[in-house]
Amino acid sequence: MEFGEWLEKVEKNRNPETVSKDWVVADTFFAVRKTDGRIIGTVDIRHNLDNEFLSKYGGHIGYAVRPSERRRGYATQILKMALKHAKSIGLSSVMLGCYSDNLASIRTIEKCGGVLAETKPYLDGRPMNVYWITLYNAENT
Repeated sequence: MEFGEWLEKVEKNRNPETVSKDWVVADTFFAVRKTDGRIIGTVDIRHNLDNEFLSKYGGHIGYAVRPSERRRGYATQILKMALKHAKSIGLSSVMLGCYSDNLASIRTIEKCGGVLAETKPYLDGRPMNVYWITLYNAENT
């Protein structure tokens, strides 16, 4: 979808009164580098898992880092900030998913307290890991 259309959808999904019927209330943020204002990545924090896709695969948090900015620690910073936000909206634990061969995401999630709950086939048949992070432990408070 085009950026303007995506941004409009994101804005609607922030509000319980306008959220898409097939989604949940979510907060979406851009990760912007302070030194030059460059967008490094994005993160979505979903307020609940009251959606079949999210409860099976997508989880509470989805994040992405611009390919040219990967392997610089940004994913960990983004996820840590997302965990603080998730805690601030009342979540006590969060679910995240990633492909089982995505070693960078696995390291990031585990570094932030992620515990592997299960490995299962994703919609495309590729194996994916499902992690849970408890938000009150010292590692990510």
